[in-house]
Amino acid sequence: IEELLSSQHFYNNNTTPYADDGFGGIIKSPLELMIGTYRFFEVQIPSLATDAAGFYERTGMIIDRVKTMGMDFYQPFDVAGYDAYHQFPIYHRSWITVNNLTNRYNFIYEFLPDVELYQFIRDNIDFSEASDARRLIIDLASFLLPQVNNLTFDTTVDESQQATVTSERLLYFLNKFLDIIDPDPEAAWTDRYTNQQGINTMEGQLHNLFNAMLQSPEYQLQ
Repeated sequence: IEELLSSQHFYNNNTTPYADDGFGGIIKSPLELMIGTYRFFEVQIPSLATDAAGFYERTGMIIDRVKTMGMDFYQPFDVAGYDAYHQFPIYHRSWITVNNLTNRYNFIYEFLPDVELYQFIRDNIDFSEASDARRLIIDLASFLLPQVNNLTFDTTVDESQQATVTSERLLYFLNKFLDIIDPDPEAAWTDRYTNQQGINTMEGQLHNLFNAMLQSPEYQLQ
């Protein structure tokens, strides 16, 4: 099994008729999207044993939310199950429609304000790296996005040598993160983070960064 999963064949895009069905090219189901986001941010579900009302309220919200994204939990449209798992030829692309995609993005947008992003970064990212805006983005991308080896902001590197998340995408995240609120945005972030000043400003910047990364097409893939 180890040999198989580490072999090149495991990563080859060889599913027809589409060429992007290999590793890192399958769209997450609504439930995978929600639970994966909850787990990344260490959101705790109330215990059924000690807080049954809270447990059913939270899990009911999750079930209602995934339904708006096209997954009526445990109630697929027909006995064969959800189209994304069996329906040729589009399979997992069945999860994406105009309405479903909007609701996937809305979930991210409405979820983030409930997370203390600044404290989350301080608790989970090495202090020295989090103070560097570019290192912070690369660290987050390594957890959040598929196929992220060889990440670089260097636009002169040949595209064939870059990861699936290209330097142009990383620069897009950087621009969303820092915006234009400072003459030297990267130095300003480092100063604020190192000296723990302007926390509200940093919270807003992190909200912009996570919103951009979690709403990105790459994050919708597994």
